Amino acid sequence: MLGWSNAVPGWLLSVLLIFAFTGLAALGVLLVRSPIQRVFESEPKRHDLMTTALRSVVTFYGLLLTLTAASAYETYAEARKAVSAEAASLATLSQAVSDYPEPTRSELQGLMRDYVDYMTNEAWPAYQQRAAVRGDNDLAARINGVLHVHKPESDEEKAQSRIALAELEKFNENRQLRRSFASTELPGFLWAVLLVGAAFVVTLTWFLSAQTRRAHLVVSAAIAVIIALLLFVVEAMDGPFEGTMSVSPAPFEEMRKELVR
Repeated sequence: MLGWSNAVPGWLLSVLLIFAFTGLAALGVLLVRSPIQRVFESEPKRHDLMTTALRSVVTFYGLLLTLTAASAYETYAEARKAVSAEAASLATLSQAVSDYPEPTRSELQGLMRDYVDYMTNEAWPAYQQRAAVRGDNDLAARINGVLHVHKPESDEEKAQSRIALAELEKFNENRQLRRSFASTELPGFLWAVLLVGAAFVVTLTWFLSAQTRRAHLVVSAAIAVIIALLLFVVEAMDGPFEGTMSVSPAPFEEMRKELVR
């Protein structure tokens, strides 16, 4: 992830990207259009040549950009599901231990409240700042320790313990899945290809043989705007817990309300 979404608000980032690429397009149309026409005026099939070249490049680059955006969204959607599943499994675990004997029940419920508070008050702000999140490991380890140390005596308690341990395993799996998405982002070389490719496509629009400068400017600016918006979407969703379109901690916030009752 480039981290632009953390540096500036999302709306401003989209405006800056649009301004940058439309500015590049306008610069070429206003300053380079005439020299290009003079250089290629002797080429009889200049229009067909440049149209074919631009169509080919835009098609391949557009495919790459669209697939990248789709991949970023898929990762974002899967991370959101992982967060919801983790919160749901913790809520189910809380219900499973509600009939545990004291003081084990109170200790477990207190640890779960601490876990939820940590996720909403510390983990998510840390994710936004691209900082390490480790406190959930300690709290999860303590929850695991208490549940595994507990020795049920009656048949009813043994049945409750089996249910609780099964829910604990689900919680551990969902927690590890959420943590794996926290470090997921597009590689730097792919961002380099996307940015260089975007600049190349916009630069190639300078060679279009529109009849008027105004028409040339409109077409070039339209292509630049589309590219800028797609790049914004990719950057905003790259790193599902960071930036403008980050995964919300709402499932944990809802669970906190339930634990307080």
